[in-house]
Amino acid sequence: MNYVIIYITFFLLNIEVLNAVTINALTFAFIEKINLFGSLNNAFNKYAKENNLDISLHLTILSPNNSTKYINDYGSTLDFFFSRKSDEYDIFFYYDIYSNKFGPYFLDLGEYLPKDHIEMFDDVIIKNSCLYNNTVVGLPVTIDIDVLYSNEKLLKKYSKQIPKTWDELIDTCKYISEKEKKNNNNDLISYNGLFSESDVGIVSIYELIHSYRDSNYSEHPKINSKKTIDALNMIKRIKNEISSDLIFLSDDDLTINYLKSGNAIFLKFWYLQHNPVYKISALPGWKEGVSGTVIGGYNVGINKYSNECKKSAAVEFVKFVTSRDVQKEHIIKNHFFSGITSLYDEEDVCKIIDCDVIKSIQPFSVINLNHGEYDIDYYYKKYRNFFYEFIYEDQPISKVIKKVDDMTKYYHLSIKSDDSCIGLIILIFFFIFMLTFLLSLLLIFVKKLRVKFQFLPYDFWVLSISGSFIYMCSILTFYGKLTNLKCQLRMIFFSFGFILSLLPVLYILIIHYQNNLISKWIKQNRHKFLSVFISIVLLLNLLLLISPYDIVNIIVLNGENFQKCEIHSALGKNLILFMALLNCIIIISILILIYKEWNISATYYYTRFLVTSTVMDIFSLILFGIFNNIEINNYIAYYSILACNIYAFSISNYIFIFGVRLISQPNFYENLELKERFIKSNKSDTSSYSKNSDLSIEISKH
Repeated sequence: MNYVIIYITFFLLNIEVLNAVTINALTFAFIEKINLFGSLNNAFNKYAKENNLDISLHLTILSPNNSTKYINDYGSTLDFFFSRKSDEYDIFFYYDIYSNKFGPYFLDLGEYLPKDHIEMFDDVIIKNSCLYNNTVVGLPVTIDIDVLYSNEKLLKKYSKQIPKTWDELIDTCKYISEKEKKNNNNDLISYNGLFSESDVGIVSIYELIHSYRDSNYSEHPKINSKKTIDALNMIKRIKNEISSDLIFLSDDDLTINYLKSGNAIFLKFWYLQHNPVYKISALPGWKEGVSGTVIGGYNVGINKYSNECKKSAAVEFVKFVTSRDVQKEHIIKNHFFSGITSLYDEEDVCKIIDCDVIKSIQPFSVINLNHGEYDIDYYYKKYRNFFYEFIYEDQPISKVIKKVDDMTKYYHLSIKSDDSCIGLIILIFFFIFMLTFLLSLLLIFVKKLRVKFQFLPYDFWVLSISGSFIYMCSILTFYGKLTNLKCQLRMIFFSFGFILSLLPVLYILIIHYQNNLISKWIKQNRHKFLSVFISIVLLLNLLLLISPYDIVNIIVLNGENFQKCEIHSALGKNLILFMALLNCIIIISILILIYKEWNISATYYYTRFLVTSTVMDIFSLILFGIFNNIEINNYIAYYSILACNIYAFSISNYIFIFGVRLISQPNFYENLELKERFIKSNKSDTSSYSKNSDLSIEISKH
């Protein structure tokens, strides 16, 4: 760990604390804040002594060494303690971006502090920086504000104003820089940018994009919006026209040196005590009245793994350090900003800090990036590095924005071709097949074609074609954002489509196998036979509603994320297994009956086609099971394979059950006697179904 660990134990001189509860606190601080935390430590121990609280605070400060200043190093330290449920430290100071990440390990301060105490702080800060699951897990001890430092001496020398837009800043820098070079001032820099390799670079990117809002009340621009593109182009323009890669990549130390020396026209940095040659203001925007300035809070939270005695003592410290008096006495006087905005209406406060600046950036804005499934530190690092590919490596801006967007975006099929045209292609095939199925239903009732469809009752032909269509409709659930409802609908389409497409086949094979009581009953009660299976499938799907699907996020590093339907409950898995078992029973029954009826004249030709159809169904179901259980990290491949598999099942059943009879051309007109028998059979409503079936085979032989 790249820390210089400084153990600072502050005790009041000549005071012996007996039987006191010692609470341990941990913080990370840059050099300029170490004195502040020492001051707070001493102040609390003095307060505890004067009020007989019997509490002693022991503070450990972690400070960066010469080069490593990454916020996520401290985040890793907190991870270490919380993952072990450690009670070594009772109080943690932490950056506000970690409220969601570490919120589960902090006490809900709303249960320990008075409501009016929490309501002293700015509502935007509390809402965006201190909450976890709508509970207050931390309160801001200080807030940091990024401001523009303008060299008043140079501005007055050349009669220039503090810029309010980025264009004004560029023009002013060019003018003053050119004039100063003529005076041999070659050490002057125009603007630091602060787009370094540290976490400060993340803030700088966010702020400049933030400065392209419509107003200070507008939301942060979307990653793939034109405003973001314009902002990134402005970053590059600033670097190329008034700065350089070297200056942009410089760390905080160089900026602090320029703040002390006064040898810069403009600087961007957090507010702190500075050379009076500089005048501070809000960061510019793309237009006047809009600023990109954001605030960063440094919060305090209480470890929920501490014992009750230390929790109570820690609450006293949090109440003390976030009180109005302490914020005014120690935070403001040390030239830091407080989250209690009403302080900036007090005259004595405004004599110490520039109240106009902090008022000008209200309402406050904080960094609010959706890091999705990623760890926040990992996401911020990738966010910065992807944008730097454009800023420093001249990668295409569209490619860079897509990389950033892809980290939290979940892809699905779409009829739009923005991401891929595969969704449109699959949908076109769907409508072609749908139209084919619908027209086929009409052909069944064409009088001249009825002879081809005597093999099954007309309503069962309708069921078979409808089943293939319903199964195919599951493809529609691939479009749009995946929801639990779509997962349920997909299974309904699968299960009912499968049953309806194959039950007519099972029915005809059963009634032609043996003339026994079962076959007779099924023949006479085919709708009851159908209802039994439909009822089972309906019941299984209703039970699945009790055990809903989980939407699983498939995260593809440096790729396109997508989502899958999965069911993890024991009940749900058993229901799916039972449904699969029912499908297997139907297919096995069909195969057995095909084997038994291979040479029966009534089903002689039909069984030949059914073998092909059944084999295709088995192959389709096996593939479906495989591709739903193997890792596929490409959403286009995943949905394309599933769509092809679904089409294969639906189309093969349609062709080999219905299509082959449609395209066959029996010469029944050559035999008038057979033609008359066919016509008479159509007119007779009471003729037996088996007689019609035999007649159909006899006609086909002619």
